[in-house]
Amino acid sequence: MDRKQLQNVVDDDNAFDAPEEVTRGVALDYSAIDMSGLPNFGAAKPLSKICRSGRFEGLPPRCPADPMYIYPVTSVDVYTQDHQLTANSVVEFLEDVMEDCDITVKQDKFKLAMDVYDAWGQMASVCVLIFFLSEEQMRFCFRCDQGSRDVFLDVFERCRAHLMGEATPSTSAELLDSMPPLDMEDVDMPTVEELSFEVDMVEDTNESVKCEALSVLCDCGDVGAQAVLTRKGLMSKVLADEATCVVIAACRLLGHCESNEVTIQLLTDEEVAPSLLEGLLAAEPLSAKANKLADALVEVLRLSGDLVAQCDIHSVADASDIFVADNRVCRSLDQCLGIFPEWHKPKANPLGDMGLKVHNSLTDTKVPFIPINGKEVRMYVCGPTVYDSAHMGHARAYLTFDIIRRILEDYFQYRVFYQMNITDIDDKIILKARKAELVRQYSSSHHSLEKVKADCGFVVERNVQKAHQKLTEMKAENIDPSSREFEEQSTLVAQQEMKVGQAEDLKAKFDALSASPSADGQNFIDLCRDLLADWLDEQFGATIEDKEIFYAHARKYEKEFLEDCESLGIREPTVMTRITEYVPEVVEFIKTLVQRGIAYESKGSVYFDTERYKTHGFDYPKLVPSAGKGATDAEIAEGEGALSANATGGDFGSEKRHRNDFALWKSSKRGEPSWESPWGPGRPGWHIECSVMASEVLGAHIDIHGGGSDLKFPHHDNEIAQSEAYHFSDSCGSCDTADSQWVNYFLHAGHLHIKGLKMSKSLKNFITIRQALQSYTARQLRIMFLLQQWDKPINFSDQTIAEAKDKESRFNSFFNRVKELLRTRPPYSIRQKWEEESLDFSINDQIATAMAAVHEAICDNFNTSEAMTQLDNIVTAVNSYMVKSENPKAPLVQQAAQYVQKMLTIFGVADNADVLGLSSGAQGEESKTLSKVLTAFASFREQLRSAAQADKNKTLLRMCDELRDETMVDLGVRLEDKADGSSVWSLEDPLALKREIESKKAQKKREARLKERRKLETKVQEKAKELQRWTKALVDPVEFLRDESKYGSWDEAGLPLTFADGSEISKKARKQAVKEMDKHVKDHTEVEARGGQTYVQTVEKELNDFQEQLNHATASSDEESA
Repeated sequence: MDRKQLQNVVDDDNAFDAPEEVTRGVALDYSAIDMSGLPNFGAAKPLSKICRSGRFEGLPPRCPADPMYIYPVTSVDVYTQDHQLTANSVVEFLEDVMEDCDITVKQDKFKLAMDVYDAWGQMASVCVLIFFLSEEQMRFCFRCDQGSRDVFLDVFERCRAHLMGEATPSTSAELLDSMPPLDMEDVDMPTVEELSFEVDMVEDTNESVKCEALSVLCDCGDVGAQAVLTRKGLMSKVLADEATCVVIAACRLLGHCESNEVTIQLLTDEEVAPSLLEGLLAAEPLSAKANKLADALVEVLRLSGDLVAQCDIHSVADASDIFVADNRVCRSLDQCLGIFPEWHKPKANPLGDMGLKVHNSLTDTKVPFIPINGKEVRMYVCGPTVYDSAHMGHARAYLTFDIIRRILEDYFQYRVFYQMNITDIDDKIILKARKAELVRQYSSSHHSLEKVKADCGFVVERNVQKAHQKLTEMKAENIDPSSREFEEQSTLVAQQEMKVGQAEDLKAKFDALSASPSADGQNFIDLCRDLLADWLDEQFGATIEDKEIFYAHARKYEKEFLEDCESLGIREPTVMTRITEYVPEVVEFIKTLVQRGIAYESKGSVYFDTERYKTHGFDYPKLVPSAGKGATDAEIAEGEGALSANATGGDFGSEKRHRNDFALWKSSKRGEPSWESPWGPGRPGWHIECSVMASEVLGAHIDIHGGGSDLKFPHHDNEIAQSEAYHFSDSCGSCDTADSQWVNYFLHAGHLHIKGLKMSKSLKNFITIRQALQSYTARQLRIMFLLQQWDKPINFSDQTIAEAKDKESRFNSFFNRVKELLRTRPPYSIRQKWEEESLDFSINDQIATAMAAVHEAICDNFNTSEAMTQLDNIVTAVNSYMVKSENPKAPLVQQAAQYVQKMLTIFGVADNADVLGLSSGAQGEESKTLSKVLTAFASFREQLRSAAQADKNKTLLRMCDELRDETMVDLGVRLEDKADGSSVWSLEDPLALKREIESKKAQKKREARLKERRKLETKVQEKAKELQRWTKALVDPVEFLRDESKYGSWDEAGLPLTFADGSEISKKARKQAVKEMDKHVKDHTEVEARGGQTYVQTVEKELNDFQEQLNHATASSDEESA
């Protein structure tokens, strides 16, 4: 942090108005500081207050993200009995202290207490600390490394010395320059005993003090929780506190407790649980404080593990009935207290219980996985709606479930019956196929360029206007903060802002194309295809009635999707079902629901009656309970489809009885395919498709149902409702609750985000699978997903893919080293006795520990991220062993490598568990022969290369490099030249090798371009200075110093005689003027000798040429980056 940065902070009046942007300061233990003999303010006495920077609402500063910006709590939130007196005193004092530092302390920045946060934070904070804190109060919630402490103590002593009149302080710049660099990695957490003061403050009578102390302890994690729990009855006491904010803080602290037993005991305590309920009831206003408490309880249950399945906290859960009017509070309670409908744990199955726990969306917790029948797993995964090319968001889901399936099959040895559907008729397919046909017809109509240009201009301009109008309307909406729409709003606004940007970009491209004299009609059609298609469909969509158009469209993208799955290495499903092949079964399914009174016909369509369904003893919805109080417009639109009369969700009364009712059968209009039914011509609704096909193949009970997390509601909740109504209800309006669970485990894969938003077709922020595979290998994409939690959102970015590439390279290198060791140091050739000094026992223990951790991770909800970390630990340990051990044992190394190979094969990363390496290559005798041939070839190339180097034969050296980088790469052979002149070989995927070589070449080109760009920047700077010098030199020497604002008279040579005020110029000033004039005369003479004005124009042209070259180089770099 330099002086300029410091001054920027000081000069920014708004720098400290955003508490959420607080950067925590260095944490220090001040107990070693000698506080004796320092002055006091007398009247300004501090209250008992535990302090921590950046915690008090409204006051925390936004400081530079610099660990040396120490702002002890006194500069933020120390209360005093006379706040204004303290503020005035501190301001006056600090103004004196920092008089030489050009830093102003602004009194109007003080609120409630004092907010001394000036740029010279180290000095200012210490000054305040000196006067107002006792030793105990000068403690933070954690301790820093010794280097930071030493720096702080040095600053403190400088301040103290100044205050006592012993020294003069350095300037801020000098002070900062003298500070040593900090290492903040090794942070020593406090012990339970060291937190005794903070725990004492928890028992303080002041509400704010208790809250702040609990927050401090919360930052200490489990240690902080244990510090409170060791005080008998204290945690129960604060959980039962009358102040809601104290209960919230206590809940958050409890959430960091690593002991589930302790947490369960507290939450089930007959005295504690009612107090939580009372805290909710006492909260005013309800939508603010009660929701905070609910959010705190969310954290407790989620951080503390599987509590919902282990404890009964109905005394708190009953509170949801009180808050029916506040959807936000109810939803938070649903989430945090596990108010999900009862989940029926599968019956005991010793054969199928492998110790695996999975995150089940039906409970939102991890639960033991127990299949229904032995070691057979019946699994259904929602397949694609084949209306367009599959993108990486789809790959996220299907690769995730392929990995889970492989683990179930190859690790746990289950027999997985895997069903995937293909939705080959749907609103999206109808619209996409219809629009494609209309654009085809438009293109083949041979319209004039003027008409095409006019039509495209109209739809482009209309698109811009509509995008802006919708964004304005969305921002103007006054949405109830307690509604479910309120949660959606920020995301929807961000999405609409992206669409506005896309509309503006398209208009710019249209304008550029319009200005091109070579543009033809097809260029405009290609540019505006989507907008043109929408416009044409509005006018002529109803004229497209040929079913074959819709079928052909679906078959095209179904084929493309299956090819993409094959390219990604995804195993084929056991059975694949298309909805168009199950329409008769759909009709029969719906007829049953109508007969039971759970579905009704309306205007040729059939809807599921969600309210009647609940009277049959069922719960709706199960996966997102809070949605039962009303789906949002966006959810209804997504669930009903773009062609539905109820798609907007706003006007549902015309056909539906209740807002959450959904279509089972859709009456077809003109321009839509149809099938005959008792209710007239129509087609299946979206949700009914999966229920019917899954029931036909897998029956009434399914072990696992998978899909993307965006399908929870309404799609999967609606699937559950119609399926359980079909299988488990009767016409009398009752159900067998003991056996009414259609799916035992719902697994939902996290979204794939790009630039913070979900990747989707509607946002046009997607990358197709085929586009991705042009830049990355299928293995790299799979590794990218393995390195993340499967049920959490991830970002598709350069960083995530780079991490995957690095991991792939690391595994490849590891296997190559192992194979080289096995080739060069077979067991028969070296001593095999295990010895401590050879690290044999140590490495074996490390391998065993990591293998156990891999198993534990896989059993913990398929935690491939942790499993990959542990495999990497094995790689690190074995690599170190091969380097450091004087006698590495090949059998031990081989066993470790085979285990890594086995696990990577299970994950789908490696091809063959029996052959080391990510790509299996040749096997058996063929492999042995190839190994000998490649070893002999590599040896011959080494000798040839050495001879060429000795003779400085560049042609031969170039041929050796081309052989290594091109010929052998095409054959899938990696040759690596070592520093000692030897080389090693390995068999790898040719495509991956090519891309690696191309990437290296591209990197070299980028570096070369960057080097050239820097040269041009230097030339531009130098030439600009040169132009400035010679332009100035053109001035006649007599006129050079004729500055009337500075001087009053001059001699014949142009030298000044008097200043502007008439006073005679001093000797020193005249001497300086003579010096300047001499230099100017010299430059003037030289520029005239070079050609005068003509020469300056030549320099200016050279500058412009260099600037143009630099602009071109910069544009090329920016284009490449984009």
